[in-house]
Amino acid sequence: MKRSMVVGLLLLLVVGVASAQVVSGTVYALSSNAATFRMPIAGAIVTLTRINPVSTLPNLTYQTVSGNDGSYRFLFNAPLPSGTYSLLATARGYVQLNRITFVVDNSRPNIGIYRNDILMVPVRPVPTNVSP
Repeated sequence: MKRSMVVGLLLLLVVGVASAQVVSGTVYALSSNAATFRMPIAGAIVTLTRINPVSTLPNLTYQTVSGNDGSYRFLFNAPLPSGTYSLLATARGYVQLNRITFVVDNSRPNIGIYRNDILMVPVRPVPTNVSP
């Protein structure tokens, strides 16, 4: 009896996880220092947008903020609509280095987990006291 209950709960958990989709990763700052080559950026705003080539359909946009360890996560209980998606991160003093796009195709079976790390580099301030 206990064993069948445990098996039933595990099956329910697997089915629930299989229907969810996750887009996650970490926002990192790149540095020339080997000891701190990839440092997580906390508080970066991460935007997930469906790029829609058909102008009659609206773009879908979602936002989240990276945690203290630089990680971000979008969890969807229903499948994302099929299409091409882009990820963009913004953080004070940094600019995104890599362009991230990926395709969601719900006509093919997949596990629904999309992992993308976002790389950023510090913006160098422009000198204001430059004389001609």
